[in-house]
Amino acid sequence: MSRYVLDSTVLIECEKGHEPTASRIKELLAASHELYICAVVVAEYYSGAPRGTNVRMDTFMDKLRYVDLTREMAATAGGFRNHAQDQGRRMATPDALVAALAHHLSATLVTNNIRDFSMTTVAVEQLGGTFTTTRPPEVQGD
Repeated sequence: MSRYVLDSTVLIECEKGHEPTASRIKELLAASHELYICAVVVAEYYSGAPRGTNVRMDTFMDKLRYVDLTREMAATAGGFRNHAQDQGRRMATPDALVAALAHHLSATLVTNNIRDFSMTTVAVEQLGGTFTTTRPPEVQGD
């Protein structure tokens, strides 16, 4: 059994029934993998489809493992943003927090925007393939 953190892009595509996203998430659930979300993902998802407007998705969201972000995760997110800045790139705080959750859970982050997470240490799966980055020096020793 493996751990996966779902990005809001995945939840949005699941809601719309887009493939291969919907099938991949069903496959992960059927295989009893652990699927995680955090406050950032919940807020991003429900900003486009308020809770209560899609009972099927609300039920699905309730089945996912919710994890509160910790101070250590926030510090790791800051390290990811700092590393991106050192490379002349910008990393949004929400993306850095989602990546930090995956990092601390030793989970694969499932998204359809791998570029948003390319400056991190986490394995990132864009449905249909896996993209893994190297570990930046700013976060070694976590």
